[in-house]
Amino acid sequence: MQGNSNNSTTLSTLLMSQSKGLLVAHRNALTFLTASVMVLSVSFGAQAQDELKFPSFPASFETAEYQGQKGCIPNDDRYEFAVMKNEGMERVGGHPLLETRKNGLHVMSMMYNAEKGYGYSLSIKGDGKMCVTDKYVSMKFSNQLSNNFTTIAAKTKSPLTPEDCNFAEKAVNTCGSYHTLTNKLVKRDYRFDWQGTRADGKIATMLSGENQSFLLLTDAKTSATIIIGIGKGEFDYYKKAKG
Repeated sequence: MQGNSNNSTTLSTLLMSQSKGLLVAHRNALTFLTASVMVLSVSFGAQAQDELKFPSFPASFETAEYQGQKGCIPNDDRYEFAVMKNEGMERVGGHPLLETRKNGLHVMSMMYNAEKGYGYSLSIKGDGKMCVTDKYVSMKFSNQLSNNFTTIAAKTKSPLTPEDCNFAEKAVNTCGSYHTLTNKLVKRDYRFDWQGTRADGKIATMLSGENQSFLLLTDAKTSATIIIGIGKGEFDYYKKAKG
């Protein structure tokens, strides 16, 4: 009886020891798996950050925020360069002095992402900021535009009513079809600089000549076109964009 009791005690001790060993092994395995998942997560997170050339700067001009204003960055060349590289943009041109009702008097800079085909116009007003004024989901540049009229509207409504012309603030009280306004400017030796389509379907077109520029906006539903900006000086390309 004594021997059986000792054997039972030994077996029980052995089983408890094995159970503890399994629990420790299980805990170690869980710890290893948890650590592996954490390392994997950090690895993927680092990889996502590494996709930006300058991770400590905003990923895009549109999502940037400065002094509480969305779409703005400090007017600093190094900061601008970092955001340009992060978003894959290039500075293609600009205007020395443009005035619109929406943005007032400002220097205009034009950015373009050749790979994705979209661009921005940005304003510099001397207040330490550089801000997005418009985003264009598609763009055409002077090498893609012709001084011979081609309609950009699905159809041209005739006659245009005052209501057709009240889709944005005008710089001057002028409204006509895209054909009419661009033809008048082309006949005065103005040239097409660029054209951009906004997300709302409105189409902006800039023409320059005679040391002056006009920024037009067209409602593609009717072809109603108004002048929303007037510039002193002409739009200038820093680099020819490949659209």
